Amino acid sequence: MNLLLERIETKRLLLVPADTKYANEIYSNFDMETTKYMYPKPADNINETLDFLNNSICEMRKGTNFQLIIIEKETEKFVGCAGFHDLDNEVPELGIWIKREKFGKKYGQEAIKGIVNWAVKQNKWKKAKYPVDKRNIASRKIPESLNGIIVKEYKEKNMNGIELDEVEYEVSLEKEFA
Repeated sequence: MNLLLERIETKRLLLVPADTKYANEIYSNFDMETTKYMYPKPADNINETLDFLNNSICEMRKGTNFQLIIIEKETEKFVGCAGFHDLDNEVPELGIWIKREKFGKKYGQEAIKGIVNWAVKQNKWKKAKYPVDKRNIASRKIPESLNGIIVKEYKEKNMNGIELDEVEYEVSLEKEFA
């Protein structure tokens, strides 16, 4: 399967493969506030964002990572990024971030549900993991809305040197969600 040709459509969103044309949107929105509870840190410059996107495109060609740009269908505006990572593992990892001005619209839940439903149709994996900092209540609601269960708790330092207090949810990939 060529992940560069895959698209996921939900009621309000379109998830398209990573593309360098979104570099400026990602660079300007993936900031310290957005990454507060995440492992990665914001890019120091636009070239780091371009490197991330080019690396993501290479990984999609190999079939090991599905990095997606989230767009509002109605306005065609950038919303954030999502990913289905480590596709060559038995339990891939879900991840997402939404730009601040789009918070509170449940776009995260909708996008991750779209990825989960796509993954179910692939019939390759039985479950996925979704790690999240315990303090990130909005993000925790995403796997909980998909009946995710906590299977692991741990602490780790993110790329900014801040300690995260993580819980890892397990989400079933055996049936689609309405």
